[in-house]
Amino acid sequence: MQNSVSVQNTGDLILTLVRPNAKGIDVGKLKQNVLYHNQPHKLNRILESKLNSSKTLS
Repeated sequence: MQNSVSVQNTGDLILTLVRPNAKGIDVGKLKQNVLYHNQPHKLNRILESKLNSSKTLS
């Protein structure tokens, strides 16, 4: 699709902002939580819906 919007690898982006051995941070648990809550397919549907509705209004 030429007009699709995609959001991927949010978990990897967040993990790059956290030092791997930061004191008090369980990186494995953080990654598990990020991957669990990271649902790009839902976000993609929302963004595509917004994109389509903005096209019909303009």
